[in-house]
Amino acid sequence: MELPNKMSTKQVRFEQSDLAAFLLEKLKRGMKEYNVDLVMMNGGDIRGRADYEAGPFTLGNLYNEIAYTEAMAMVTMTGTQLAEVVKFSRQRSGEKPEFLHLDNDAKADATTHELQQIDGKPFDVKKSYKVAIQRALLEGMNDIKPLQDFAKENGVPAEEQCSHAKEVIVSVCMKDMWRQLLSLPPWDPTSDMKPDEIKEAMRKAFEKMDTDKSGGIDLKEIEAYLKEHLPNFGSGALALQLFKTADKDNSGRVELNELVSFVH
Repeated sequence: MELPNKMSTKQVRFEQSDLAAFLLEKLKRGMKEYNVDLVMMNGGDIRGRADYEAGPFTLGNLYNEIAYTEAMAMVTMTGTQLAEVVKFSRQRSGEKPEFLHLDNDAKADATTHELQQIDGKPFDVKKSYKVAIQRALLEGMNDIKPLQDFAKENGVPAEEQCSHAKEVIVSVCMKDMWRQLLSLPPWDPTSDMKPDEIKEAMRKAFEKMDTDKSGGIDLKEIEAYLKEHLPNFGSGALALQLFKTADKDNSGRVELNELVSFVH
């Protein structure tokens, strides 16, 4: 992915991190099918502690920052519960591994830690919100007491019901990269663009990529097209990720209908 400006996770256990919010926005976008309003992750599990320049952010960077599996559970919380959980996680002085970071569509006051915005809208204490948060936190990691109380009252979703943070973020980035390669706008899970419209929009680029005119594109064709059209990203590793995420039937090549289904 591309970072739009300098970002950092060096103070991720002490204060709000722009890179944490940026990554959680990707995660939220990938969980839109579950109608998630907010994604949160504790500072202790964002591990890179690094500064980044504007520009490419690699798979290696992602795995340095989110080092663990991070099973994300989806729960419904009242505004009152959510406000209490966020404030409790941030209120101690000094280093706070329990510090809950919010996605880019949410805001909390950096001093008072009062929630101000969720899902791009003013925070409503009377409303209920669909929240994605690490299952381990619901089970007691970092001792966020209001969250533990919530889990005792409402239970903890089974791990089989959870999404895994890195996998979701990688999938979102690959959708965006495929769309960039195929001259489509960035992936938006709320878009009303129909699969047939997407298919027609990408057909010309797909046919150029299919240099042997087999009706499908293989890893070598993807890598060659990537190096020609997006040379800054023209690595074999990225081509492999693009291929693996789109070749859903493991046939060894990606067909147009298969790709339409993935980028939709």
